[in-house]
Amino acid sequence: MSEAESKFSTESEWTITFTNYKGTPYVIDSENNSAIAGFTINESLFESNVITGDIKILDGAGLDERIPLIGQEKVRIQLKNKLLGGSEWDAHFTIVKRSATIEDGPTRFYVLDFCSDEFIANLRNRVSKSYKSVLASTIVEDIYDNYIVSDSFSGWAK
Repeated sequence: MSEAESKFSTESEWTITFTNYKGTPYVIDSENNSAIAGFTINESLFESNVITGDIKILDGAGLDERIPLIGQEKVRIQLKNKLLGGSEWDAHFTIVKRSATIEDGPTRFYVLDFCSDEFIANLRNRVSKSYKSVLASTIVEDIYDNYIVSDSFSGWAK
């Protein structure tokens, strides 16, 4: 049995959509990939709903000039594999850093770091509020509804 046929296969179908500061999308998928050398997605064990990761770019066609990468980009990752039970994982992130570029002739290599908007909202919002005789779930809902959701950083239409 090949890896693709195994129910534990890590082979994935994916689509990565970069959206630049003008709102223009640039789509790369696993079937027509010529630029993505790999990507990682990490969920934090210490902060709930916080995801970070990176995308490794092997750029031989001036991707950074076509998007362009100036520090206000968003990335959407859609992922489907057998480990997810056949369902699609779809998430939006903000690109927060670009590594130094390594050049080899016309080819460039760099890494784009991204994080979830909740991570940025957690950094921007500190809540000091007292609650009495209230369930923890009610406290979390109150903080989320009144501080996190209203954070204007997120540029994604939900």
